[in-house]
Amino acid sequence: MKLDACHFIVTGVGGWLGRVTVEALAAMGGPEDDSRITAVGRHQGTLKLACGRSMKMQPWNFLSHASFDDPVVVFHHAFVTKGQVGNQSEGSDRQANLDIQQMMAHFLTQNNVAGLMIPSSGAVYAYLNKTVAENSPLAIYGKCKYEDEQVFSEMAVRRGFRLVMPRIFNLSGAYINNHQGYAISSMILNCLNQQTVLVHADHPVWRSYYPADALLRMVIELIGEQPAGTAAIFDTAGTEVVEIGELAQRCVRLLTNGTVKVERPFIKPGPSDYYVGNPTEIRSIENWLGLKPVSLDEQIMETAHFLQQHRCC
Repeated sequence: MKLDACHFIVTGVGGWLGRVTVEALAAMGGPEDDSRITAVGRHQGTLKLACGRSMKMQPWNFLSHASFDDPVVVFHHAFVTKGQVGNQSEGSDRQANLDIQQMMAHFLTQNNVAGLMIPSSGAVYAYLNKTVAENSPLAIYGKCKYEDEQVFSEMAVRRGFRLVMPRIFNLSGAYINNHQGYAISSMILNCLNQQTVLVHADHPVWRSYYPADALLRMVIELIGEQPAGTAAIFDTAGTEVVEIGELAQRCVRLLTNGTVKVERPFIKPGPSDYYVGNPTEIRSIENWLGLKPVSLDEQIMETAHFLQQHRCC
């Protein structure tokens, strides 16, 4: 499928993946052509792109009545987390996401949809395998994402559009947000500021990272190449699995030549925190599309470059 005849809709542009998507699509369209992109956020406003151009941002309810003549490709990143609903009643986040799901399903039925990308999550496995309490935030999050997978996979087959839903584990790279909340950005910022890197985990923690911008480029190519009426659901996984202490040491070595210390409490015996996707399918997709995986060292350096350029340190 040729994407140059399509109009692109990006929801959740205030978030990390939403911003990465808008930047990737704007770069595809050339230096001045943003007319084929509709950015949708929580509120109406203006989005300033990295190139210096500004793009109008539509409010979420715009989708309730939006209709496009051209085929549309939708990158749907809008999702409400528990932190966004605050101290409301139990299940408020779940209901909010059901409302978002229904709004998007309505939009898809009212337009000629060529492709749809929705990020899923590794939390789906926590829900399906019942490895956490049923009413825990992770289980509720995983359940919402799994229900999205089911609803939109059925729609893709029935309506004949292409669906891509990567189950996201750990990402890196440009436009990373919540800098202290993500281990990789927190460690990098400590190194850039010549501060001791504190690893708080007293048990083994294993992670594998994938660059957010590389993931979006892969998704765009997948939507262009996969057959109509099919769903691609796969785990994100980098080229290596790293223990969080080793990640800290790697950041120190690459960014400070070893001049910063890493401090960590004594590691207690017990179960590991292993939040890592299965790499088999994403390596197969990379091979099919001719994409080169990005090493962990490259990801650390690219993330550090972004944080430095945007004066986050």
